[in-house]
Amino acid sequence: MQNKLFLKAADICELLEVKQTSAYEIIGNLNKELEEQGYLFDDIPIYDVRAEQTDLSRLKHADYITFESGSGVRGFFAGREKDAAALFGTVRPVCIGKVTAAVLAEYGVTNALTASDYTADGILEVLLADRNEIAR
Repeated sequence: MQNKLFLKAADICELLEVKQTSAYEIIGNLNKELEEQGYLFDDIPIYDVRAEQTDLSRLKHADYITFESGSGVRGFFAGREKDAAALFGTVRPVCIGKVTAAVLAEYGVTNALTASDYTADGILEVLLADRNEIAR
């Protein structure tokens, strides 16, 4: 990590042994401090995930809930882990890939359908296969 011109959130996680959410908070605080001290720098966000949590009661009658990223899983569960996990007793989770399914498993949800092709088409394929299996 020496001689890097910039650090990503993943670098902060590794260096300080913190979670990604904390890394972003640290970066924000560092940027504020640098600005206050008059340093010139560029903060170049590649993308930003903002969770808008749906009322879980609206989802309890759904057949499936899809997750396209680990950060999407974390946003879904944020601050309501127990209630969100309970939803998957009746609603089937569908994950875009194994990494996303592994994050979902961190919340105790291990019954996810997982796409083998890590695309929206892959999600659709595994979802339709499950529907066809149910129809038999």
